Amino acid sequence: MKTNQIEIAYGFFCEMVRVEASGQITPVGIWGEGCTLAGKPPLILPSLAFHAFVKNLGKESHKFKFKVIFPGTANPIEIEEQLGGGAGHTSQNLNFHMAGVPLSAPGDIVATLHLDTTPPVEREFRLKVDFQPQAKPVVN
Repeated sequence: MKTNQIEIAYGFFCEMVRVEASGQITPVGIWGEGCTLAGKPPLILPSLAFHAFVKNLGKESHKFKFKVIFPGTANPIEIEEQLGGGAGHTSQNLNFHMAGVPLSAPGDIVATLHLDTTPPVEREFRLKVDFQPQAKPVVN
């Protein structure tokens, strides 16, 4: 059986990922392991993005599934798409943008990226969300 050496090299949450005309990506507002939001839940996060870099695609295309679960909700966001493959496609940037994200409780935002390869490749990423009720939210 042939096994694939495809890997999810890294991933992170940020405010947005801008794709430049040159093909470069510019992540804006990268979150570390957690974030503290001013105010009390429920709050709406105006913009949240997730970026992942997948290496060693090889010549085959692969299905992938991306799922995000937010604290205090039972309805995840789920996307199923195809990764590129073929000559010259050794890696791919995956960017997922979410607008108007409702956050109703503190906890972890959990993103899971699953690659339908042999053997399957899956990686989970977490962003811990907390609230600071005494602070006044900034309104633009």
